[in-house]
Amino acid sequence: MVRLALTPAALILAFASASACAPAILSPVDPQHELAVEALGGEDPAVPVGPLHRPGQPCMLCHDLGQDATTFNLAGTVFRDNVSKAPLTDADIELVDSAGIRFTAHTNCVGNFVVGLGDFEPIWPFWVTIRQGANDSAMGSPVHRERSCAACHFNPAGPRTAGQVYLTSDDFVVPMIPVRACRPDEGNI
Repeated sequence: MVRLALTPAALILAFASASACAPAILSPVDPQHELAVEALGGEDPAVPVGPLHRPGQPCMLCHDLGQDATTFNLAGTVFRDNVSKAPLTDADIELVDSAGIRFTAHTNCVGNFVVGLGDFEPIWPFWVTIRQGANDSAMGSPVHRERSCAACHFNPAGPRTAGQVYLTSDDFVVPMIPVRACRPDEGNI
């Protein structure tokens, strides 16, 4: 039987070599992900990073497991109508999964909503209904794969997308949908 004896210098060299490789092994860089994040552009300097930033962008690019930002389970932005960037404020986003379990998220003053890890773990697929006051709109099909609305819903509407997520396209109803300014307490999660 042959025994290998490692000297302290050999142990240090082996550990240093393994440590140098660890970042490449433990957290590989996904070039497609990096390009998608870069395509979002920089932060708006007038809006602090937090629940009010980047409305309408694919939240899960940065808020997924393994990313630096707070991890969400589901997230998105809802607009008042199908063409403007006016946010749908104080709306309920009702989620119902395949087991019939219900969860309600709420939009903030820029239309963003977040479902945190552990708040709701849907059994896929799940269905979505947007509700504000007497107005509601159910998504025409269940959600099968994406956890970020803007991954599928973006402008302009066309063969690949229904366009942004919105409550109504009824020109009579849109002006009656309440809008409010952001409160100072809404800037932090």
